[in-house]
Amino acid sequence: MRAPAGCWWARPAHDRLVIYCPSGSAERVERILRAETVHHPGLVADRRRDSYMLLGVVGHCAPQVLEALGVRLPDGGSFGGTGVTVLDGAAVTWLAESPESVIACVPANRGEDVAASIERAGSPYGMVRISEEAFAHWSVGDRQRRRLTR
Repeated sequence: MRAPAGCWWARPAHDRLVIYCPSGSAERVERILRAETVHHPGLVADRRRDSYMLLGVVGHCAPQVLEALGVRLPDGGSFGGTGVTVLDGAAVTWLAESPESVIACVPANRGEDVAASIERAGSPYGMVRISEEAFAHWSVGDRQRRRLTR
């Protein structure tokens, strides 16, 4: 689910909450979470920025790519759907913005392997890896296109 400051959160297990933040808001969110841990003794805020790699599976064929990877998200990948699967030996947490926009949170040491698997699964659909900057440009353009076609 989308949270304030451009962050996303997912609850892959009953005792675990994962928050994904843009680098510009991560420190602010971390300060807020650490302040909250004072009031909740069982809560631990642990920053693991270098422990994970985030990969986006984005586009009209994303559902087919996820299916090819064996990923099944609740509610068909509707907003806020999460799931955990094992891909290339790595536990991958999936977070859906929509069926066409899904984020994979991958242990950093397995990120390149998982990215290569996603790229292979997406190849028949014309999906390719792009930089974060190119994705941001595409994302803005796609939102504008959707507004104009509604």
